[in-house]
Order: sequence, then structure tokens, then C-alpha cells
Amino acid sequence: MFFAASPPPPGFSTLNLVTPEQSQALAAGAAVLTSTAHLAARLRAEHSLAQSAAGLRAWPTPDIRPLDRFLEDTWRAWLYTAPSQAAPTLLTCHQALSVWEQSIPAGDWPLLDIPGAAANAFRAWNLAQSYRLPLNSGAFQAHEDSLAFLHWAHDYEQRCRDERWLDEATLPDFLAGRIKAREVDLPRHICYTGFDPLPPAVDEFLHDVLRAHPLAVPVHAATLSLQRFPSPAEEARAVALWARAALMRNPTARLALIVPDLDSRRLELEHTLRLELSPEPFAAPAPFHIALGPPLAAAPPVCAALAWLTLLLEGLPTPEALALLRSPYLAPAPEETVARAELDIHLRRRNRYSITISDIISRAETCPLLRAAGLDCRAQVNSLPDRAYPHTWAEAFAKLLNTAHWPSAPNLTSPEYQAVQAWTHLLAAFASLDATLPPLNRSAALSRLRRMAQSQPFQVQNEGAPLQVMGPLESAGLDFDALWLTGADERNFPAPANPNPFLPLSLQRAARLPGSSSDQSLAFSAHLLARIGRAAPSLTLSYADHSGDEPIRPSPLIAGHWEHQPNSLRTHELAPLDRVAESRGPAIAHPEQPGGASLIKDMSLCAFRAFAAYRLACRELDDPEPGVTPCVHGSVVHKAMEMFWAETQSHAALLGLSPPDLSARIERCVDAALGTLAGHPLQTVERQRLIATIAEWLDLEKTRSPFTVLSREQRTAADIGGLHLDVRIDRIDSLADGRRLFLDYKTGKIGKSVWASDRPSEPQLPLYAVTAPEPPGGLLFAQLRTGEMRLTGASSDPPLLNKKDVQQLDAGSFTDQLPLWRERLTTLAARYASGDASLDPAPQACKDCPYPPLCRVHEANLTAGQEDNDEETV
Repeated sequence: MFFAASPPPPGFSTLNLVTPEQSQALAAGAAVLTSTAHLAARLRAEHSLAQSAAGLRAWPTPDIRPLDRFLEDTWRAWLYTAPSQAAPTLLTCHQALSVWEQSIPAGDWPLLDIPGAAANAFRAWNLAQSYRLPLNSGAFQAHEDSLAFLHWAHDYEQRCRDERWLDEATLPDFLAGRIKAREVDLPRHICYTGFDPLPPAVDEFLHDVLRAHPLAVPVHAATLSLQRFPSPAEEARAVALWARAALMRNPTARLALIVPDLDSRRLELEHTLRLELSPEPFAAPAPFHIALGPPLAAAPPVCAALAWLTLLLEGLPTPEALALLRSPYLAPAPEETVARAELDIHLRRRNRYSITISDIISRAETCPLLRAAGLDCRAQVNSLPDRAYPHTWAEAFAKLLNTAHWPSAPNLTSPEYQAVQAWTHLLAAFASLDATLPPLNRSAALSRLRRMAQSQPFQVQNEGAPLQVMGPLESAGLDFDALWLTGADERNFPAPANPNPFLPLSLQRAARLPGSSSDQSLAFSAHLLARIGRAAPSLTLSYADHSGDEPIRPSPLIAGHWEHQPNSLRTHELAPLDRVAESRGPAIAHPEQPGGASLIKDMSLCAFRAFAAYRLACRELDDPEPGVTPCVHGSVVHKAMEMFWAETQSHAALLGLSPPDLSARIERCVDAALGTLAGHPLQTVERQRLIATIAEWLDLEKTRSPFTVLSREQRTAADIGGLHLDVRIDRIDSLADGRRLFLDYKTGKIGKSVWASDRPSEPQLPLYAVTAPEPPGGLLFAQLRTGEMRLTGASSDPPLLNKKDVQQLDAGSFTDQLPLWRERLTTLAARYASGDASLDPAPQACKDCPYPPLCRVHEANLTAGQEDNDEETV
């Protein structure tokens, strides 16, 4: 068990900034170095509270800094006094990474992702410097990856020597030399606190160079609770309710939530905490703060900025471009809201995979402000050079965003304002790459800026919220009134070994690099648990015993009884809810209704679906899809078949065509039908596909008994159940015995039971049959699918469907079915006319329905137990 309270190790003094003695020491010039900026801010705040409680109205600012800030400040102090010719240049992390990217191609290991390899190699370099791994060791020759890294590292070192560059990994050793040479003035007394086991380079700098003394953090004897939950969601909810209850008891309590896998659980936790702790979404500030922020590129204003630049320089995938149209950060104009929504719908219907700024400009006549911003930015883009240094591109990007009035959303929130400021600093960092990069083309410049935004965390300022959410490492040196550690399971404690792939494993294990071996991971996990166990007087550890279907066990490092919590209890009661079931709207005012046969089909599938589509006029926004959509493919097939039979007219004429004439006619009809796809990148592929499909279908038509095509795409009226519908019959054939045959083209599959129930899934042909002035002799679906060509349907006696490629539907006698169809369809039409909007989906009706968010069918649990079938019609 690693949670027993223990006194500070020998040689440590207890850090307690609220005592006058410690405050006087800080005021006299003692410096305290911390492992994190969070800990430094916390200690400064406690010092200020102690001075204020002592009755002081002013006091010297204490020297409390994170170690990395101390290194930078010491570097600047030396730089101001050093001879200019002797001063090297300190590279930022972005500059150093760009040097690594240039060093990697120098070897004989071609890579597809050089930026990714450079980032991993840069991490390996930092580890090698921090843990004093000898680069001249023969262990680097044992593996291809470590040998490649060795070559890249030598090239990187040579570049740094030639250009007199330092990086953050070599800065402590450089400063050590300057300090030993007495070129830098240091505080008289230096202490440090909040560090986990130190790498050798940092340890040497603190102890041998700075002569710093460690300060122990407060130690608590914790009251321990061990809990397990059925799922991570239940665990998160229990944490939120715990924090809510604790803050209701004491609003000034200092609470901590430590999450080992915070990166992957951040969104889930934030949603749950907001739901319980901050139900008003715009209430500020929130009573919690989450460390380890998402990438800067994910912040909404920065996401919009990057999307706008990408649209201008390269074009954007259609979904991203359409989201940009609705962004409040670019060319805002409340008066254009409706016009931009209409532009969104229009661009969706074009079904293009990507959109350029010219596409938007050419169709934005009703959005003058958006169009003006696009025109001005496009003119600026056209004047940009082919290649330029990063600072030139940074100025160009800033100007393009300024032209688009970014970020002119009214009343920016504090996180939005901080994101804009972080973007400004990022552009400055990008401009500083002049020192390490040659001129870039526009695509390379934008790509690098995007990578920098994706790699840079964006942390909203911590305003001292009572609940701090952080990872185990970020909690070092802090203490709280109550603490909850989630994920206390075998996956996180101990964490699995994860050695660096570029460094020899033998050297990593000898130096005990983090994650280099299972023994090292075990020891470090034990250290983390022991430290966490002393950080608060009240401690709760929990884990979820299942993640999906995977069972999980508690950490073997934690002994004790785990209490099972089947469901987290609420700390407050929900208000009673009244359920109102309203399944009927007003009756129709006029018999003329839109939709035609589709109205009856939707009514058969679900009354609410028909009500939403034709009474409420709801329409799903089109989602652009790569290629030709099934709907467009189906409409082109219909058009091509209509044109072919307008020219051919009969079975005899079809048989009389020679193969060359038949091919020529098919191609001519397909070319005319493809006018709706003019300019589409897949027009040629779709043309070849349609020609083959129609040729295969006509081979089936040749095997039929003689017929004459009487009409194609014939519009007619259908009066049924109080509705007057405008319907269209794809094709009507006349047979030799005078009977007429109604055909409906389908490019999807037709099941055998589409007419067998009281709610037919394909009622259009029965609707044509029962409303026609004269009943037809048969109804056929013409299934045009490559390799699955067939005629499916029903007919009167004598049977028409006597070919092997014709299937009889499960509908019974055709003559007997006509009155039954009339009764069923009349009932459906009458229900619609009366305003029926009941939620009664047929099996599989919800599978492709666009209205689940409106009807909330899944909350009503009406789709459970529905079985799949083989119907797929277009």
C-alpha cells in the first residue's frame, strides 16, 4: 500500500509560505524553482495571502519561477552582458524542430513522413541530452532505427556548431559554464520543489551548479476510499457529483481530479462536469479548470483562421468549407445569415468533394460582404510570391485574415480572446523560422504553420477554479483538501513500458529512462501513487471495471477493498416531468398534395416521416459524397432509358438493331443524360459504367415477349383517400394481346415481400394500378444492377412472368390483390389527410430516415429488435 503518510526525507525543509520566516526569506532574495507554472502560481498566491493576513499592504514580489522560465531568464541576463560576437543563438522548439527536419534527409533512410520522424527524433535527442546517453556508444550500431538517429544527430550537431545555435536540451550545460565562470549573477539562496525523479542533466544543474536545496511539499495522512464503476461514463458522473457535493458544503474547498488518460477523456469529462457543475453554458467562470489543453488548432477562432487560409491557397473539403461559411469569426454580417444558409444548401447540392474560394465568389451574389472579402483576399493571393521566407508568409497570412475581418465576432469570450492572442504569438514564432529555414512555397508555408498550431497546446488561463483537473505529473508539489484519482487500474498503474524507438534499449534501461522497461514503469508508478496519496487528507481512487466489452482489473499496486458502485447517485432530484403524447396534426386544407407516390411510400413507412416531409416541409441537408451519389445515378439511368425508348419504341425495333447501331444509340442516350454531370471529375467513369449497365439490361429486354412502349415518364393524376397526387409512371408497355404493363426502374435491390404486408415498402406500382382509368395487366420492377439484372413483379392470367430472369413477388393472385391494394393505400392516404403524425416506424424504416433528431425515435425505443432485410431501393 503506497498511501501511508510519512515525514519528509532527511535533509528536506518543509515549504510553508504562510509563515513569516519563509516570507522574510523570499523577501530577502531567496528564489524557489518549481516543476510547473501551476505550482509557481499557487505558491505566489499563498505567499500573497500570508502577507495580507499579516496586515501588510505591500510587499516585495517573491522570486518563484518554474525551472524552464529560470533558465530563459538566466540566459537573457547573461546575453545582456556578453560580448555580441561570443553569444550563440538560442533556438526555440519550433526552430530546433525545423533544423531536425533538414537533417533527416541527409541520411540514406528515405521516409514518407519527415515532419513526424523529425518530431520523434527531436524527443529522442532531448532524452539523450537529459539522461547523458553517449552518442559515441557502439550500441547505436545495433539497430537500423538507432543508427539512422545517430546520423541525423551528428548532422544536427554539425549544423548547430556551424551556425552557433543552442537548443533547450543543451542550454543547462551552456549556462553551467557561464555560471562557473562567474558571468551570471544568481540569487543568494535557491530552493526547488515539486519535482519527480530528476534526469541527470537537471539534477547536476540544480545541485552542482546552483547549489539548490530541496523543499518538501505538505504531507497529509489520507482517509482512503476505493471505488469501482461499471463503465468510464459512470465513473465520470460519480466524480462530477462528488465535486458538486463537496463545493455545496464548502465553496472555497480546493479539489483535485487526477486523470492518467486525460488526453483521451478530456471531452467526456468536460461535458460531464459542465452538466453537473455549470449547467448554464454561458455562465463564467466555470468552477473547474482542465490542464493539458487541446491543440491550438482546435480552438474555434484559430480553426476558422486556418480553414480560411487553406480555402484561399488550396481549397477545402466541402464539409469544412460549408462550416466556414457559418463561422462567426470571418466577415460577420447578421443581415447575410439567411443568404449564407441558402448558399450552403446550394453548394451541398453540387456534390463536389472540395470547394475553392472562386466557387464561393461565383455563387455568393446574395452575400455581398462575404463576396467582397473573398474577392479582396483572392486578389492578394494572386499577388503572393512563389517562394518567400517565413516572415513574409506570416505577414501575408495576417493580412489575409485582416481582410476577412478575422476575428471580428462581437464580444469575444475570454477563451476566444486568449486563443487569438496565442495565434498572434504563433505567427511571431513562425516568422522567427527565417533563422533556420530557406524560402518556402505557399503550400509548404501553410502546411508548416498548420503543424505548429496542431503541436502547440492551448491552455486557457487558470483563474483559480476550486476544482483542478490534471494529469499525475502536473500534480507534483500541490496539495488539496480532497482529491480523486480516476483510472486506478492495471492499464495505468503501472503504465506499460514504452521505450523510445530511436535510442538503444540497453542504454535506455541502464539510464532508467521513463518507460524504458517494465521495472522502471513499476517503480515510477509506485512513486506517483505514493506522492498522490500524501497530497490531500481525503483521497478517493476509482476505476471502471469494463471498457466496452473488455474487463479491467484494479491496479496491483493498490491494496484494499474496492466498493462496487452500480450507479452513481444524484445529489439533487429531477423536477417531475409531464409526458404529452401528441400524434395528430391538423387535417389537410386542400386535396392537392406534393410528393406524389413518395408521399404514400413515406406514409407506409411511418406516419410521422410523411408528416415531417410534406406537412412540415423538413429537408435533410445534403452531405457531399465522393463520386456519383445513388440518387444522381438513378436519375441519370431514368433519363437515359427514357431517351432510348423514345427512339427505339418497341421490342421488334430493339431486335432489329445491329450491334454497332445499338452501341451507338446507347452511347448517344447516355451522353445526353449525363448533362447533369457536366464537368464532374468522374463523368467519364460514370459514362462507361452506364453504357455497360444499359447494354446488359437490353440483353434481358431482348428475351421478353414482343412489346411496344406506349409512354415514358408519363405524368398522371392519382386520386385516393381524399388526396389528389401528381404521379409519374416510368414506362408503360403494350403486349401483343393488348394488355398493358407498368414498369418502374430501380437501381437498388428489390426484396420479394415489398407488397406482402399492410404497409408495402414500395407502393408506387400498386398506386398506379388502382388509380389508373383501366387496370394494367401487370406490374414490374426493372432492377438495373450490374450482374443482377432482373424483372420482378406480378401479372394477371395468362402469366407474363415465365422467363428465368423474372421473379414473381410474394403478392398472391394479381387479380385478387388489386382490391386489397386499393383498400390499404386508401387507408394510408386517408390517415395522412386527417393529420395523422403518429410515430410508428415499420421495420428498417429508421435506417435511412433523415428525421430521428426531430422525432427522437431512439428515446422512445421503437427501433429495438427490428431485423435487417434485403431491401435496398433507389
